[in-house]
Amino acid sequence: MACSHAAEAVASETVDMRTLETAGVASRFGLGPLIGEPTPAARGANGWIWKLVTDSGQYAVKQLQDWVDASEVPFDVEFQLAAARAGVALPRPVLTPEGAAVVDRVRVYEWVELGDEMAVPVSTDVATQAGEILGRIHSIGLPPPQDLDPWYVTPPGREQWESVVEQATESGQPWTESLAVDLDFLLELAGRFLVDTVGPRITCHRDFDPKNVLPTAEDASLVVLDWENAGPGAADAEVAASLLAWTSSGADVDLDAAAAFLSAYRGVTGFDTRVTEQSFSTSIVTHLNFLKVMAYQAIHDDRGNREFALAWLPHLVPDSLRSALKAIETLVSAEL
Repeated sequence: MACSHAAEAVASETVDMRTLETAGVASRFGLGPLIGEPTPAARGANGWIWKLVTDSGQYAVKQLQDWVDASEVPFDVEFQLAAARAGVALPRPVLTPEGAAVVDRVRVYEWVELGDEMAVPVSTDVATQAGEILGRIHSIGLPPPQDLDPWYVTPPGREQWESVVEQATESGQPWTESLAVDLDFLLELAGRFLVDTVGPRITCHRDFDPKNVLPTAEDASLVVLDWENAGPGAADAEVAASLLAWTSSGADVDLDAAAAFLSAYRGVTGFDTRVTEQSFSTSIVTHLNFLKVMAYQAIHDDRGNREFALAWLPHLVPDSLRSALKAIETLVSAEL
C-alpha cells in the first residue's frame, strides 16, 4: 500500500515509529505478535504509513493527520467494501475484533506489494483499465453521507492569499515573490471556475489519481488506494479530474488515452458523460486550496509537514495551473 501523490516522503523523519508499538496496534487490531519493528513505507497528505509484519501476515498501518475523519467506523469503510464487491481491487481495511476501523487515529489495511508509479500520460491500455475502475466505483450507488465540503467548492479569497504572502515574506520563503505576483491570476482563475458542478451528487473516491491507483508488483493490475477522502461529488467532475491526472502532463494531453478512458467509463456505467469547462471546477478549486495549505505548512513546519509541503509546492505553483488550464482547454475542445 502507498500514499497520495508524487511528493511522498518516508515517515521516519515525521512521526516516531515507537508510537505504533506503544499504541499496541497489533494487539488492538488482533494481528498477532509483531515480527521485527514497523518500517516506514510512505507519506501522503492524509497520514504516515508503516509496514507491519506479524505472525498472521503483513499490514499497512496509517497514522492519520488531524483533519482526517477518525470516527471508529468512517463512511469510507462501507464504500471500500462495496467497491471490493463490485470488483475493484484495493487493500481491504482491517477492523478490530469489536468492529472499529480507527483506534487512536490509526488505521490498518491489508498489505499489497506494489510496483512503481506510472508515468503520465498513461498508455491507452492503462487508461482503459482506469476508466473501467472508475466506472465500477461510480456504479456502486451508495448514497453520499453528507453535504459537499467547502474544500471542493470554495477557493481561497484575496485576504487569505495576502495573509499567506505576508507570512511567507516574514519567514523568508524563496517562492514568496512569485506567489505575490500571481495573486490576481489565482483570483481570476477562481472566479472563472467558481460554478456549481453539473451532475447529480454521488459517492466518489475524490482522489482517483495515478499516485493513488498503482500497479501490483506481481502482475501490474491496478489497485486503488487512499479512500479516506471518499464522499459526495459530481460524476462529471471526478471524470474531468481523472482525465487531467491520467492523460495529461503539464499542458500536453494524449487525446487517444483520454478517449480510451471515457469509452471504458461509459461502457461500465452506461452514462453518456461529457466534460465541459464547468466539469473542471472541482479540479481547479481543490488545486487552489491545496496550494494554500501547502504554502502554509511550508512556512510553519506544522507536525513535521514542512518537507512534504516543500516537495509539493513545485507541482502546485501558478505556472502549473497555467499548464493545467491549457490541458483543460484541449480536453474540452476535443469534445470526446
